[in-house]
Amino acid sequence: ESGERLELAELVTQSDDVLPGPFRCGEGVVGAVVTRAIPMNLERLKPGYRGLCYYDGPADVRAFLGVPLLEREQVRGVLCADRTSDVPFTSREEDILRGTCQQILRALENERVFVQLERSKREQTVLYRASQSLVAALSEDDVIDAGLDAAAEMVAYDFAAISLYDARQRMHRVRRARGENAAAFEKLEFRDNASLAAMVVKNRHYLPYRGEFDANQQVAFTRKADLKDMRSLLILPLIVREG
Repeated sequence: ESGERLELAELVTQSDDVLPGPFRCGEGVVGAVVTRAIPMNLERLKPGYRGLCYYDGPADVRAFLGVPLLEREQVRGVLCADRTSDVPFTSREEDILRGTCQQILRALENERVFVQLERSKREQTVLYRASQSLVAALSEDDVIDAGLDAAAEMVAYDFAAISLYDARQRMHRVRRARGENAAAFEKLEFRDNASLAAMVVKNRHYLPYRGEFDANQQVAFTRKADLKDMRSLLILPLIVREG
């Protein structure tokens, strides 16, 4: 997925000298398939050929065919075939491997759709449980706990907090915090400053961009009480009746 390395996903072979990877995408003839995004059909390879990254040392291979798995013009992988007999791969065999690549891509897309459906189903279940908890909530604290419980089921986080803003006094207050060093943030109060939390309330838009948090450049709440060890952060506005 990073476009930097390859690993064997599936294998059929009689050789005991195959390596699982990872391999750099630029290695050998397989790397050439990735780089050029076109099939590579090699024949009459010399004994002990070293251009196949998935073999441990010189390979007893005389013919090779590699076809890129192209999805929206992006290389997702390579389908490789080789043989020890000195018989080149034909154009018909190349067509068969191209068709196989299309079948693999369709299977991958079906798997993505299935995973997305399962994720959506799970999220709907979590939201339903959260709505039931919110309906049963008798106090503001119960509502806050229900919200944090739902967030924990949907997102794996190290720290989470809910802060409320008093527009008349222009004060923010952390009502509940969970996770790493949560006690240091419980009931934290701070004025309407230039922090990310304050800017989110003013702009009604999540911050920081793409969740990329730099503690040296950004402040979540205040400079004294801040999330210095966090590498990723997302602060979202809680909007009630557009107020």
